[in-house]
Amino acid sequence: MGKVTTRALGLLILFIFIFGCGKEPTDLAGLKKAATDSLEKGENRKALVYLTKAMSLAPSDKELLVGMAEAYKKEGVTDSALSYFRRADKLYPRDRKINRELIELYRATDDADGALGAIAVMVATGDNEKIYWLLLAELYTKLNDMKNAAKYWRFLMIDNPTEPNYYLQYSNTLTYLKQYEEANQVLAQAMEQFGPAAEGYANMAVNFLNMRQFDKAEENFRRSLELNPNSPMTWLNLANLLSGRAERAKKEEALGIYRRFRGQAPEAMRLDSLIGGLEKELQ
Repeated sequence: MGKVTTRALGLLILFIFIFGCGKEPTDLAGLKKAATDSLEKGENRKALVYLTKAMSLAPSDKELLVGMAEAYKKEGVTDSALSYFRRADKLYPRDRKINRELIELYRATDDADGALGAIAVMVATGDNEKIYWLLLAELYTKLNDMKNAAKYWRFLMIDNPTEPNYYLQYSNTLTYLKQYEEANQVLAQAMEQFGPAAEGYANMAVNFLNMRQFDKAEENFRRSLELNPNSPMTWLNLANLLSGRAERAKKEEALGIYRRFRGQAPEAMRLDSLIGGLEKELQ
């Protein structure tokens, strides 16, 4: 073969560049296709370049808005992804794909209200609410909307009678709502089905305290400690209860518990002050 001249080699390279690399698209359809191809290849940043150019031509285009959101999501830029999905949602409300993505992104950004709104759209447009019960229970609990949280924890408990956590969560929301007797009924039902539990008895004791049924509260704190004697908080809750009883023996037991956990309890409990007060009272 003959030698390739420098000029011929230059022309060959130019030919490859022009006809091999192809011309960059400038029209809307071409930019959309280039963006889609880039996303499919995982070239998300390249896709964002094409999408940005395309949006200068059609800033309200649904496909472009969703494409921008998806590209940013794949790049892990959650805030930008959420911003574009929200913009798309305003222009194209009740779109199921958009709201499905919004649920995920609102959860990732800890926006419980936003997630609830997106779930409402999904239910209104055909989804069975039941598939969102657990998420709804968690979101309402996070928002301290315990009335609605209790509703969904109850649904879950009834629908999943072998899941002990749902009984506990439901009873906790009832306690928050000051429905102490009902909360204890749920805890008793759970322990009847799953067996005695230290946490169950401790929670029952707290509810009895709130109902000023001190003998029952003491009884349940002791039951809890029989199952788990290594719970400083339960011991201290028992001590707090005993220190307020009339019997000297109970006050002495409380003092002993306080001394035992001196230095371990949270500073806010002010154990030194409690110890000093009881010591004077028992002189």
